Amino acid sequence: MQRAACLVLTLAACGQAHTVVVQPPDASATRDLTDPFPAEDLASTAEDDLTTACLEGATVIGKVLAPNGLDPVPFAKIYVPDGPVAPLPTTVSCDQCNRVPPSLASTTALFDGTFTLTGVPAGDRVPIVIQLGRFRRITHIQVAPCGTASLPMNFGRLPAKDGETDASDRVPHFAVASGDYDQIECVLRRMGLQQIDLYDDRGGQNVPPTIGKFEALLTNFNKLSTYDVVVVNCTENQFNSLVAQPAIRDNLTRYAALGGRIYATDWGYDFIEQVPAFSPYLCFEPQRGGELMCGPDPQTVNNGDSNDPYSSMADIVNPKLAKWLALFPGVINKMMQVPIDFSFVVIDQVAADIKKYPTSTWVKGDTGRFGVKPLTVTFDYQGCGRVHYSTFNTEPNGVVPDNERYPNCKANFSPQERILEYLVFEITGCIDPSH
Repeated sequence: MQRAACLVLTLAACGQAHTVVVQPPDASATRDLTDPFPAEDLASTAEDDLTTACLEGATVIGKVLAPNGLDPVPFAKIYVPDGPVAPLPTTVSCDQCNRVPPSLASTTALFDGTFTLTGVPAGDRVPIVIQLGRFRRITHIQVAPCGTASLPMNFGRLPAKDGETDASDRVPHFAVASGDYDQIECVLRRMGLQQIDLYDDRGGQNVPPTIGKFEALLTNFNKLSTYDVVVVNCTENQFNSLVAQPAIRDNLTRYAALGGRIYATDWGYDFIEQVPAFSPYLCFEPQRGGELMCGPDPQTVNNGDSNDPYSSMADIVNPKLAKWLALFPGVINKMMQVPIDFSFVVIDQVAADIKKYPTSTWVKGDTGRFGVKPLTVTFDYQGCGRVHYSTFNTEPNGVVPDNERYPNCKANFSPQERILEYLVFEITGCIDPSH
């Protein structure tokens, strides 16, 4: 508003109103030309900077949590979409990290799940997307112009199942082959996941509720491709006859090539070693005699098995994993070591040709007579899929008590299960194409 010889400006800046009165030049006033930054100029500059900062948008802060509402989720993507958010595919696909959807603002959570999202437009219902691979939650919050909004704790929690609070909620789809000495399904349950499909071919009495035979899943590629992750728990080798079938080996290879994730533990190593496309990545010790199980072709089935467990204070060799584990009291010591019990299979080494067969080692430990070896490794297959293997069981006593069979899982994580929890986030995340 302009009247007479003065100008009155009202500026809205970061939630506050500022009134500036600009007087007309006074011809009688004398200016000190020796002062390069007069006080009146500095005041004007401060107002200009404040106005410019407001043009950069608001800020949203928050924390991404696991479906249990307790555990921090590292390195999730948070963004404000620039338009409708496309639904996630219903089958496996090549989810690469460089495929960022169009967004008005975006950021990545830190190792402890916290994030600061800047440049957020104001509005009564601003969409905030939280995504880690096939985990996705879309929430709406009120954002004041140029202010700082805190995302409510429950809004930052990843969903426990598809459509939990909104039709857009999505979780990775897990197919889990039940085990004799492992219960990865209980790790998933402690993380808060409520959507897990269990399969079984083991027989016996102590079998948790399942929806079908594992063989039927592996021989039906159309059904297999609807799962984002296939978990092979450690068993008494009941599944080894399955991976001996050429059709199943072909399906596993095709599944990983299209973006599927495979998670195997201990005696489940044959799902890597007996698949020609995967066997060159890892070399296993032939604990039942013979040559080192390393090379382009699968070696004798079950030859890496052992009935002699080994345990150690294992070294966490990945710094990001170490920082995340340190968020939980009593899990990792100052030497970046975690107690790991009941490993049986021994990885001698990862492939020598790391350019052709790149792998990531997360944990190393003393295996006894074979020395310090990798205990936990991951490799990306053809830039789309991911395969993970750990030598150790989830059950620290080496056996699953009947009264703790899924879904009656114990409440607390063991230290080695915390490693597996982190790797669930890792294996379900996007693939870095540079790897």
